[in-house]
Amino acid sequence: MHVCVPQRSGPLALSEVLEPYFVPPFLRALVDPPGSEPIAVIVIHPLPARFVNLAGIPVALDTAHRDAAIGQIRSLIDGDLAAGRSVVVLGDLNTTEREPAYLDFSAGMRDAHQDAGDGPGFTWGPGRLGFLPFGLVRIDYIFATPDFAAQQSTVDCNLRSDHCRVEATFVRTI
Repeated sequence: MHVCVPQRSGPLALSEVLEPYFVPPFLRALVDPPGSEPIAVIVIHPLPARFVNLAGIPVALDTAHRDAAIGQIRSLIDGDLAAGRSVVVLGDLNTTEREPAYLDFSAGMRDAHQDAGDGPGFTWGPGRLGFLPFGLVRIDYIFATPDFAAQQSTVDCNLRSDHCRVEATFVRTI
């Protein structure tokens, strides 16, 4: 199912949920702020990589399905970029910044935490460790095209969840 809801007035020009082509689905909204060019805002959450087990013991990580989903989402983002749109992407990418999938996905975009965050920015930990006031790895991100400059990026891990809240403040530079 592809749901597209055009708006007649106001800052939200278009919103889409794409499914089942993307599992899990993602959300794309075209925001049309007064006095400025439209911005594609995209919320993503590709499925995580899978553990490969040998005799019930995890021995490797299979990232093929996750990386394919990340590639499909990036292709749609590339459509917005080719149309000259500004883009903001938020979500749980289920990959760390040390993996090739992160490098491929983030090409040509700014990572708010890398630009304006403090510390490692860890955002996730196993559910049974959700009581900890910090994450153990960084898999949740906010990206934007270079016409945005991150002024601040924060991580709040006091939610009693396996994910921390990530917030960023941007200024449009053009």
